Amino acid sequence: MLVFDVLCSLGSRRWLAVPPILFLAGWLAVDYVQYDFQSQRARITNVWDGPLSTMADASLVVFVFVLGFALVTGDLYVRSLSSGRAAMTLVRARTRDSWWAAKVGALGVLALVYSAVSFCSILTASAFRLPLSLEPSKASEAPWNSPESLYPRFVELPIPLFFIVVVLYTALALWAVGAIILWISVLYPRPVVPATAGLLWVILGSPLIAPLYQREGVGTLDPMYHVSYVIHFTTSSNQATPWVSSLSLLAATLSLVLCAGAWKLRRTDM
Repeated sequence: MLVFDVLCSLGSRRWLAVPPILFLAGWLAVDYVQYDFQSQRARITNVWDGPLSTMADASLVVFVFVLGFALVTGDLYVRSLSSGRAAMTLVRARTRDSWWAAKVGALGVLALVYSAVSFCSILTASAFRLPLSLEPSKASEAPWNSPESLYPRFVELPIPLFFIVVVLYTALALWAVGAIILWISVLYPRPVVPATAGLLWVILGSPLIAPLYQREGVGTLDPMYHVSYVIHFTTSSNQATPWVSSLSLLAATLSLVLCAGAWKLRRTDM
């Protein structure tokens, strides 16, 4: 059932829009990467700086990664229900709990695909405008707290391996965010509900309302806050969020969605 849900979702034409949109976002982001507008001088950069620097831009994180993933996969349950696939697969499932677990599990695979396609699209755009290299650039070696820095990183990891770590972590966070939207669509199974819920969540969590990386207290319990790995590095105004805290919150979110969704589906006429 998990494989079936993944293939059905990947068959949607919405996925065709992901590479060009992210390629364009990466192409435009290179201008910021290449030139330090604050000190009015060019940076010594390479191809890795394009995709990794996007995680330090709160607007790109919430509007491109989070909203993009919500629009592409958020109505997975509603589409399955309206097309009749839900009834067809439900009669073949052992229980509704296992059917729902397959839905949530498929969303995790889709989050990984979306993260990989997004970062690779931005990396491809950067390859057209920035030098190719397997080593970190001079700009990326600047301390994270300095004005010249583009993004934080683990200096002990080779930059290609660090790139893969960021892709995997982003996929995990997107999985938790997408799972909540999927659960909302179970509560209100209407075609416009997932997209509306995702849009409202992004607007409320955007830098226009509350800066993503300047939240404290209850604000850090929002799974969207944990999408960017940048929060795990100390800045001049904020303390680093422990990795264990993020992983625990994301795991708890997925567990809660699994339990709450299964409970709701037991009482839903499908």
